[in-house]
Amino acid sequence: MTSDKQIFIAEDNTDMQEIYRTIFVDLTDSIHLVKDGIEAIKYLSANTPNLMILDINMPGMSGLEVLRHIKQEDRFSDVKTIIVTSNAPAMNSEISSLADLFVTKPVDVFHLKILAERLLSQA
Repeated sequence: MTSDKQIFIAEDNTDMQEIYRTIFVDLTDSIHLVKDGIEAIKYLSANTPNLMILDINMPGMSGLEVLRHIKQEDRFSDVKTIIVTSNAPAMNSEISSLADLFVTKPVDVFHLKILAERLLSQA
């Protein structure tokens, strides 16, 4: 079952990118991956996905900085966001107020897929 919903993923680890692509392929045909925060901002300047999955620790610009940047624009108000981090203590009230969900690494990919599917159904 695929939909016309768009999933955007910013993750610097290429192995994780492939895992994400594999688990989300049956949710949508539109998956876009980038490897850092700078590429994320470039992509998002011209695109508005339905769901974003952002790694916090990326080169160039963190996932949190990307999230801060895009949340200033009204067109992202309905975009669902999952933050992924290996640094659970980094999760704070600011991130909680900006993102819909956060997941700590190592990621349970089956759980992440269920969460993504739920958020996409709300998008």
